[in-house]
Amino acid sequence: MSRLHDYRTYVDAYLSGVSAAELARQAGMNPGQMYRGLRSIGVSMRGRSAAGIGRTMPSGEKSASFKGGVVIDKNGYRRVRGSGKFRLEHRMIVEEAIGRKLVEGEVVHHINGDRQDNRKENLHVCTASEHRLIHVRQDALNECGNPDWRKCIYCSIYDDPAHMSVVSGKGTRYHRACAAAYQRKLKSNRRTIK
Repeated sequence: MSRLHDYRTYVDAYLSGVSAAELARQAGMNPGQMYRGLRSIGVSMRGRSAAGIGRTMPSGEKSASFKGGVVIDKNGYRRVRGSGKFRLEHRMIVEEAIGRKLVEGEVVHHINGDRQDNRKENLHVCTASEHRLIHVRQDALNECGNPDWRKCIYCSIYDDPAHMSVVSGKGTRYHRACAAAYQRKLKSNRRTIK
């Protein structure tokens, strides 16, 4: 018996409301095989049934989860469907406001820190390094009350940069005493491993 004939024997049952998964279980095959097999002989597939047999899930604007083509991505930014793909909403708003596309290296900063607040007055265009500096200064202000102080990479305590050393090329800061303690600890750990 050919495979084509096998799938044709299941058409009537599928059209009467039995799911492709149930038919596959009865036939002793993978549900995907049954689904593809029925589709290959021209059967119009129902999709996933939510409210009962034979009913398809609504999609697009009729879907219960549709939010006007807007989604919140894993980083907390709003993305809007445009030209068949999702684009960051804050970038689209800034590009419209300045009348041009953002160039490589330009970043949009949310002034109040709310990634979903995409009002024009809350958005600021800057370079990546300026953006990083804005956040470093804001974090320092929030933690210790002084935007000019920096955090030690070893002890995570904020201090006046005049009391700290700088990692060359990286711009990160540290207390000499913290670096020395870290090195001693590393040396001690190496001795115990041997």
